[in-house]
Amino acid sequence: LGDTDSAVDCYQRVLNISPGFVPALKALGRLYQKKGRWDDLVEMYRREIDVSRDPRGTAALYFKIGGVMEGKLLQGDRAVEVYQRALEADPGFLPALKALERIHTTRGQWPELAAVIEKICVILEDKSQVAQTLYRLGEIWEDRLDDDVARGFPNAQAVNEALRGLLELARRVPRARRKSAAG
Repeated sequence: LGDTDSAVDCYQRVLNISPGFVPALKALGRLYQKKGRWDDLVEMYRREIDVSRDPRGTAALYFKIGGVMEGKLLQGDRAVEVYQRALEADPGFLPALKALERIHTTRGQWPELAAVIEKICVILEDKSQVAQTLYRLGEIWEDRLDDDVARGFPNAQAVNEALRGLLELARRVPRARRKSAAG
């Protein structure tokens, strides 16, 4: 038990015979992850992408590559590129959007962050999450972006209208709570 080197050798021989054999690719990936062989793990994910026919599965694999690039190989710029590739495969892949949101926030890349948050708003279904996300976008526009930059966003007018609606709702909620508490 535990002879990972022999297992790696065996799976590599399988892939020499059948390069797209997904079970062997996944098994090698697991072993590379276990051994901390990050470059090899990225290569296995890329090989899985080559045989993937499912856009969501492809996006998930790119997301995994981005995670390795960002967290293990400390290559943030490459991670951003790979997360964007995930979104090319599946534009609504929320984990990649959230990863980009985190990176752009950390780096203070406000226009890029606003663009990502706008995309997140479009795909969220829960109204309270949409409201929170729109509120965050409004804060970024108010505190971090000037008017010329904000006007460049494709959905800026719709988002501004939604924000105005949220502000009106926020003004009504405290009044309604006060009335119900007094009554």
